[in-house]
This record gives sequence, structure tokens and C-alpha cells, in this order.
Amino acid sequence: MKQIHRIFLSFIASLSLSVQAADPLTPMTMQLDWRPNVQFAGILVALDRGFYRDAGIDLTLRPVDLEMKVVDAIVSGTNWIGCSESGVLLGARAHGAPIKAVGTMIQGSPFCLMSLAQKQILKPADLRGHTLGVHPDANLALDVILHSSRIPRSAMKCIDVEHSIQPLVNGQVDVLMGYIIDEAVALQTAGHSINIIRAYDHGYVAYSQVYFTSDALLKSDPALVGRFLEASYRGWTEAARDPEAVVRLVTTRFLPGVDPEYQRRSLAEILKLTQLESGNGSFGTMKKSTWKKMVRSFNDSGVLARRITVDEITDFRFQPQPSKARRKEGN
Repeated sequence: MKQIHRIFLSFIASLSLSVQAADPLTPMTMQLDWRPNVQFAGILVALDRGFYRDAGIDLTLRPVDLEMKVVDAIVSGTNWIGCSESGVLLGARAHGAPIKAVGTMIQGSPFCLMSLAQKQILKPADLRGHTLGVHPDANLALDVILHSSRIPRSAMKCIDVEHSIQPLVNGQVDVLMGYIIDEAVALQTAGHSINIIRAYDHGYVAYSQVYFTSDALLKSDPALVGRFLEASYRGWTEAARDPEAVVRLVTTRFLPGVDPEYQRRSLAEILKLTQLESGNGSFGTMKKSTWKKMVRSFNDSGVLARRITVDEITDFRFQPQPSKARRKEGN
């Protein structure tokens, strides 16, 4: 009996030592630039399945606060990472925000110009004389499209709108600036026939839902950033394997009661864009050549407070390893 007791005490002691020896989880905050819907499928899956905890991260997920500026939150926070449009990040960096892009969820911008089919607005030149509804974070994208198409803003009326399809449906605007994966899906799901002018077909070279963080975190703990991104890429891989599971996850845990059909259609468009540039399995990948085109386009359009360089706004240390099938493409 004494021998059994000694074995038990030895077991308890070893268990205690193993718990003490385990590295504590590092708190980290992920600031989304919208609600936690299928646009962030990989992050939601990674959080739900414990991939961040596997990476030693205790992640807090923050939906967007419409009163909050996402870039400001990342700069002022400790161990914060966020996501936003690449154009927003370029604008912020040009104004002095100490941030860098470290990866991307979407390899081609979903920005688009939408109109009801009967308006017959099919190309940028057709925007002349019409009223456009533009939400605040789309202004830079619109300026780049108009510059590329040689159309002055004065050729149309632009008004500020929120992220909603109602201004277009109720006739307040003729054209709505929004997203293929969001407002366009909502309009089609509601039964509206629409025409879409895709931003990336008209000079807007950009990434979307770009992972970015502060210069301070990149200097103090780059390994933490790398672990976060690796867990996120793992989440996107699992999301692509079972999209219906993602829809169930969003509609039951993160946004109970939302329309599953909308989420289903949106995710189908999102998964196309997540690998648009670099092919199957390239979740998170961004190319320096694309950033060069992007920066040149924004600099030449005159929409930034000052000209910036690619190295100012990007950090390529955390790129996932390309598969053998894609290595020939290069950067």
C-alpha cells in the first residue's frame, strides 16, 4: 500500500511540474473591420477549433465598433493585429501611422460599383451624371478607379452612405459602392437584378482584409505575429474543406439568426477571392509585385497625403511556404 501511495504522489508531483513547465498563453486581440461573418471564415474556424490556443495564443476577437478607427486601435493596443482594405492601410501609413501589412485574407479586392439592371450602368464612363453612394472606407478606391478611367468626380454626385443596400433599393442613389461579397450578395438574395463594375477590372490593384499590425509589435515579438498567421492560415484551409460547417458556425455561434443563404452565397464568393492570385492552397499569400503595382497606382493617382514605398507598408517575413505546384510562379 505504501508503494502505491508513493507512486501516486510521484504521479501528482510530475503532473504539477508539467503544468508549471507549460508555457502560458499569450493574450492577443484580433480587431475585425466588420461583423464576425463568413468574411472571416478562417479566423472563426481557427478560434472555434482551438488553433490559436495550439499556437500559444489566448485570442480575443473584437467585431468592429463603428465609432472606432481600426488602425488607431492597432497602433495604441498591446499585441493587437487587425485587418482592413489595403487602400485604407496605404492612406493611414501616408499620414504617419506606424503599421505594416503582413498577409492577406483576400487576394483580389471585392470592391465594386453596383446598380439596378434597368439603369444600364455597365462601365465607369456610364457613371457620368449619376448619384453614387460611397461609404467612408471606399473613397480612396473610387478615386483610383476614376483616375484610371480619366473621369473627374465632378462628373457625378457622390454622397456618403452606410454599409446598406437601402440607398440603392429606395432610389436615393443610382450606384452603390460596396462589396461583391456583401452588398451585391444581399441584393441578389433579395431578388434584385443588378449590374456590377468590379474595381479590379478598372485599375484598382489591391488586396482586401489585409492582416496588419504595428511596427512596435513587429519589433518586440515577431514570433507572436507568425504564430497567429500560421493558425489563421490553418483555419482558412479547414474552412475551404467544409464551407457548410462554416455557415453553421456563423449562424449558431457568432451571428445567431442571420440568413444562412446569404452567408452561403457570400462564402462561395470569398473562397474564390482568397486564392485568386496565387492558386489553390495559397491562403494568406501576398506578392511584392502586386504591392508595387498598388503603391504606384495610389501614388500616381494623387490620393495619398504623401508618396510612400512598398517597404514602408509591408513585411514579407510571414508568408506561408508555397506548394510545389506554385513555386515556379515566384513573387
